[in-house]
Amino acid sequence: EILTMTNTSPAKVSLPTVGASDVGTTYTIKRAQSGNVQVSGAAGQFIDGAGEVRTLTSAGEYIKLVATPLGGGYGWVIIGKSGSF
Repeated sequence: EILTMTNTSPAKVSLPTVGASDVGTTYTIKRAQSGNVQVSGAAGQFIDGAGEVRTLTSAGEYIKLVATPLGGGYGWVIIGKSGSF
């Protein structure tokens, strides 16, 4: 799935909750306009094992994530990105 964000004000993208049947699901989120885009995992499901939000701060930045088993549960890992977030 590819999500192109065309917001001109700050916006948030909350990744869906993932389980065993979702492993391998891939999302690419790209910022196409002037508003920052904050990307976060569902409650208890982190990005690269950390609970922090990843923020796309420049037009053209993107993040590509895949659902995967992490620890005793599931979450997201970054498999491609631009910028430094």
